[in-house]
Amino acid sequence: MRKRDWLLTLAAILGLTLTIPVHGCGLKADPVPSRIQPLKSLIDIRLQQEAGGILIRWRMQEQPRPMTRFKLVRSEIGTDGESCPGCPPDETRIADLAIGEAKLVMVEDNVFGYLDTNVKPGRLYRYRVIGCDRSGVCSEPSAPAALSLPAAAGSR
Repeated sequence: MRKRDWLLTLAAILGLTLTIPVHGCGLKADPVPSRIQPLKSLIDIRLQQEAGGILIRWRMQEQPRPMTRFKLVRSEIGTDGESCPGCPPDETRIADLAIGEAKLVMVEDNVFGYLDTNVKPGRLYRYRVIGCDRSGVCSEPSAPAALSLPAAAGSR
């Protein structure tokens, strides 16, 4: 192989190597027309251990349009020391609740709650809540809140 051919091949490989990461998938959310004001994230996410599971409470800020649905996502880690440092958590949607549904509790004005009953002792749970309006436009996820359930007696 001539030197010129070798340099062209090297340049092509280098060019492909540099452009592939730039074109990676980066979908963060569905597109929203620019004339629509975005919804504000939910705030004051609080977790409380209850006899039947974990009670998740959140507050809705003043919004440009009313929120009509809430999506709750959860990540689960085995125990406090078992996490993967630097790894993104695997989130699972655990609920998609419309205002007025029995599972969605209105605690007080603009404060809602949901009881997650599918939890196990000795695990760390992390939650985020997303609010959506009637047309399906959703807020950014809330700041995460985490709670570690104590291990059952005799399980260690």
